[in-house]
Amino acid sequence: MFEVRRWRHGLVAAGCAALVAIAGCGGSDAGSSAGSTQGATGGSATAADSGAHVEEAKQLLESFRKGQFGTPPTTGPKPQPGKNIWILTYGLAASPAADFDRGVREAAKVAGWKTTSCDGKFSADQWQQCIRQATAAGADGLALYTVDCASTQEALRGARKAGVIIASAESADCDDQKPGAEPLFDAQLEFEQGSFRDWLSALLYPSAAYVVSELGTDARVMLINETGNFAVGIMSDAFRKKFKELCPACEIADTVDYRGDEFGAPLQAKVGQALLENPDVNAIVTPYDDAALNGVVQAVRESGRNQDDLIVTAGIGIKPALELVRENRGIDGLYAQDISWEGWGVADSLNRLFNGEKPQPSGQGIGWIDRGNVPPAGQAYEPPVDFAAIYRKTLGGGEQ
Repeated sequence: MFEVRRWRHGLVAAGCAALVAIAGCGGSDAGSSAGSTQGATGGSATAADSGAHVEEAKQLLESFRKGQFGTPPTTGPKPQPGKNIWILTYGLAASPAADFDRGVREAAKVAGWKTTSCDGKFSADQWQQCIRQATAAGADGLALYTVDCASTQEALRGARKAGVIIASAESADCDDQKPGAEPLFDAQLEFEQGSFRDWLSALLYPSAAYVVSELGTDARVMLINETGNFAVGIMSDAFRKKFKELCPACEIADTVDYRGDEFGAPLQAKVGQALLENPDVNAIVTPYDDAALNGVVQAVRESGRNQDDLIVTAGIGIKPALELVRENRGIDGLYAQDISWEGWGVADSLNRLFNGEKPQPSGQGIGWIDRGNVPPAGQAYEPPVDFAAIYRKTLGGGEQ
C-alpha cells in the first residue's frame, strides 16, 4: 500500500492541472450514463437472464444510492480542553485530504482543542518530518489520513515513546501490510461496513452492481488496477468476486495494471492499447476518480467509443468527476463519501482514547452517484446522515 504516497485520492500537481483540463473539455461522446446505456444493453438485461442476477444487482445498487451509512456515536466522554492535536494528511492539494483536515479542525474547535495542520505533500519523507515536528511540539494527539505505518514507522515509534496518541483513517497499520509486524496506531477508524479492510472490500460493490444492472450477461469489463497498492489490491479482488457473484456468465475481459506514478499519458496509452485489443469491452471500472480523470477518460475519447456502448465508473466523487457524471462526458457513476466525516470520527476516537475509552465505529460508509441522483452543479455529495450535528452534540456536551 501507498508506494506512491497515497492509495486512491492523491493528486500530484500535474494531476490537479489535468483535472481542470478535463472538466473544461467538450463533447458528449466521452462516456455513458445511467439513462443512456439502453443502447448498450439492447434490452437484454432482465431478471430472466440465467447468467446474471440482474434484479439482485439493481436492489444492491439502490441500497448504495440511498447510502449504506450508519450514525456516529451519540454519547461520549467530556473532552479535556486544551489538547494539542496535529493533523497529517498525505497531501493537502488533494480535496479528500483537505476535507479530512477540515473535519478534524471543526471537531477540535467544538472540543476546545488546538490544531496544527501538516501537509504531507505526497511524500513519505515529509510524512515522517511532520510526525517528528508534532512530537517535538508536544502534541497530545496525531490524526492521520491515508498515511501508512510502513512508510513512517521510525517517526511513529518516536511519537509513541513521547506519549502521543495516534488515530488514523484510511491508513494501513504495520501489521495490516505485514502480518506479525508491530502495530503502531492506537486507533483505526471503523466504518459502517466494519474495519478499514471491510470497507475497502465493499467500495467497488456498487460499480459491479451498476455494470450488471445496465448490461446483464452482455457485460465485458476492463478493470483498471494499481499495482503495488495495498488498498487497491483489496478493492480489485473484492470487485472480481462480487462481479462473478452477480453475473456468473459475465467476463472481466482485461485487467490494465498501472503504477501510481503513471497518471496522465502513460495510463492513457495503456488503456488506449487495451481498448484496441478488446473492442467488445463495454465497461471500464476504475478504483478511484484520479485514475479515471488522469488517463482513462482521455483514452476513451481518443478511442472514438461513444456514450451508447461504454460505461465508465470511478469513485469518491470529487467535483471534476461529478461534473463529468452530470454532463455525461466520460464517467457514468461513482461511489461517494464526505471525507470530512472521517475527520470528525478520528477526533472522536482521540477524545475517547484521551479518556481511557475504546473508540467507536464512525458510521461512515458508501454512497453511489449516477446521472439519476447526481448533485446540482457546484454541489458536493451529501450523505443521508447529519454526522457533524451528531458529533457536535457528542463532543460538545459529553455524555447525553
